Amino acid sequence: KTSVWIQSVDGPGEATLLKEFPVSVGDLDWSHDAKGIIVSASIYVDGNDVHSEDAMTSTAARDKILEDPEEKLGGLNAVLFKRLPVREWDRWIDAKMIHPFFVPVVQS
Repeated sequence: KTSVWIQSVDGPGEATLLKEFPVSVGDLDWSHDAKGIIVSASIYVDGNDVHSEDAMTSTAARDKILEDPEEKLGGLNAVLFKRLPVREWDRWIDAKMIHPFFVPVVQS
Protein backbone atom coordinates (compact mmCIF):
# COMPACT_ATOMS: atom_id res chain seq x y z
CA LYS A 1 0.00 0.00 0.00
CA THR A 2 1.01 3.61 -0.51
CA SER A 3 -0.33 6.65 1.31
CA VAL A 4 -0.10 10.26 0.20
CA TRP A 5 0.03 12.83 2.99
CA ILE A 6 0.00 16.64 2.88
CA GLN A 7 1.24 19.20 5.36
CA SER A 8 0.94 22.97 5.44
CA VAL A 9 4.09 24.89 4.53
CA ASP A 10 3.02 27.78 6.80
CA GLY A 11 4.49 26.21 9.89
CA PRO A 12 4.43 23.20 12.18
CA GLY A 13 1.38 21.01 12.26
CA GLU A 14 0.09 17.53 11.72
CA ALA A 15 0.19 15.89 8.32
CA THR A 16 -3.19 14.99 6.82
CA LEU A 17 -3.87 11.79 4.90
CA LEU A 18 -4.82 12.79 1.37
CA LYS A 19 -5.29 9.38 -0.25
CA GLU A 20 -4.43 5.74 0.40
CA PHE A 21 -3.84 3.42 -2.54
CA PRO A 22 -4.10 -0.40 -2.51
CA VAL A 23 -0.88 -0.76 -4.55
CA SER A 24 2.42 1.07 -4.69
CA VAL A 25 2.28 4.30 -6.69
CA GLY A 26 4.94 6.63 -7.96
CA ASP A 27 5.57 9.66 -10.15
CA LEU A 28 3.22 11.80 -8.09
CA ASP A 29 2.37 15.15 -9.69
CA TRP A 30 0.06 17.77 -8.20
CA SER A 31 -2.29 19.40 -10.71
CA HIS A 32 -3.62 22.70 -9.34
CA ASP A 33 -5.69 23.40 -12.46
CA ALA A 34 -7.44 20.04 -12.47
CA LYS A 35 -7.72 19.95 -8.65
CA GLY A 36 -6.15 16.53 -8.22
CA ILE A 37 -3.04 14.41 -8.26
CA ILE A 38 -1.63 12.23 -10.99
CA VAL A 39 0.14 9.01 -10.03
CA SER A 40 1.43 5.97 -11.86
CA ALA A 41 0.87 2.39 -10.76
CA SER A 42 1.87 -1.00 -12.12
CA ILE A 43 -1.41 -2.79 -12.85
CA TYR A 44 -2.70 -5.77 -14.78
CA VAL A 45 -3.93 -4.43 -18.13
CA ASP A 46 -5.97 -7.46 -19.18
CA GLY A 47 -9.10 -6.36 -17.29
CA ASN A 48 -11.96 -4.06 -18.25
CA ASP A 49 -11.28 -1.48 -15.52
CA VAL A 50 -7.86 -0.27 -16.71
CA HIS A 51 -8.82 3.42 -16.76
CA SER A 52 -10.36 3.61 -13.29
CA GLU A 53 -9.05 3.39 -9.74
CA ASP A 54 -10.76 -0.03 -9.59
CA ALA A 55 -7.80 -1.33 -11.61
CA MET A 56 -5.56 -0.73 -8.59
CA THR A 57 -7.98 -2.56 -6.29
CA SER A 58 -8.31 -5.53 -8.63
CA THR A 59 -4.51 -5.63 -9.09
CA ALA A 60 -4.02 -5.71 -5.30
CA ALA A 61 -6.57 -8.53 -4.99
CA ARG A 62 -4.92 -10.49 -7.80
CA ASP A 63 -1.46 -9.99 -6.28
CA LYS A 64 -2.76 -11.29 -2.94
CA ILE A 65 -4.06 -14.45 -4.61
CA LEU A 66 -0.76 -14.93 -6.45
CA GLU A 67 1.26 -14.58 -3.22
CA ASP A 68 0.06 -18.10 -2.41
CA PRO A 69 1.31 -18.26 1.21
CA GLU A 70 -0.29 -21.68 1.72
CA GLU A 71 1.26 -22.94 -1.54
CA LYS A 72 -2.08 -24.01 -2.98
CA LEU A 73 -0.65 -23.32 -6.43
CA GLY A 74 2.42 -25.44 -5.71
CA GLY A 75 4.85 -22.56 -6.29
CA LEU A 76 3.49 -21.96 -9.79
CA ASN A 77 4.68 -18.67 -11.29
CA ALA A 78 3.51 -18.50 -14.89
CA VAL A 79 2.05 -16.02 -17.37
CA LEU A 80 -0.27 -17.20 -20.14
CA PHE A 81 0.32 -15.41 -23.45
CA LYS A 82 -2.40 -15.58 -26.08
CA ARG A 83 0.03 -14.32 -28.71
CA LEU A 84 3.79 -14.21 -28.97
CA PRO A 85 5.51 -12.04 -26.34
CA VAL A 86 6.89 -8.79 -27.64
CA ARG A 87 10.24 -7.32 -26.65
CA GLU A 88 9.82 -3.67 -25.57
CA TRP A 89 13.03 -1.64 -25.40
CA ASP A 90 15.05 -3.23 -22.62
CA ARG A 91 12.68 -5.64 -20.91
CA TRP A 92 10.11 -8.29 -21.64
CA ILE A 93 6.49 -7.25 -21.36
CA ASP A 94 4.92 -9.09 -18.45
CA ALA A 95 1.40 -9.23 -17.11
CA LYS A 96 1.64 -5.76 -15.48
CA MET A 97 2.24 -2.40 -17.10
CA ILE A 98 2.68 1.08 -15.64
CA HIS A 99 -0.46 3.17 -16.10
CA PRO A 100 -1.22 6.81 -15.11
CA PHE A 101 -4.19 7.67 -12.87
CA PHE A 102 -5.84 10.99 -12.08
CA VAL A 103 -7.26 11.24 -8.56
CA PRO A 104 -9.47 14.24 -7.71
CA VAL A 105 -8.63 16.00 -4.46
CA VAL A 106 -11.48 17.35 -2.34
CA GLN A 107 -10.47 20.39 -0.29
CA SER A 108 -11.86 20.35 3.23
